[in-house]
Amino acid sequence: MVEVALQICYVLFRTLFPHNRPDLTTYMVREADIDPDARPTQLSVEEFGRLSHVYKQLCDEIPGLYEYDYRSEENAFLWRTELHKLDI
Repeated sequence: MVEVALQICYVLFRTLFPHNRPDLTTYMVREADIDPDARPTQLSVEEFGRLSHVYKQLCDEIPGLYEYDYRSEENAFLWRTELHKLDI
């Protein structure tokens, strides 16, 4: 398993959204103008600010997104399966 600090941001951001909505991750990264291959330690404070702003907009627009928890019992299995496919 790769250390969290070495994972690309895109994979980490995917956990903010239901596993069947990878389009939301792509949208967030594109709208925030973030390099999808960047590592978390490579992002600036301004980039994190832009990501937070876009994520808040999505949460305001999509009912239930703010409450979504990928670690919940019902979602944990789906994410473990999905991340295993990515060899993370």
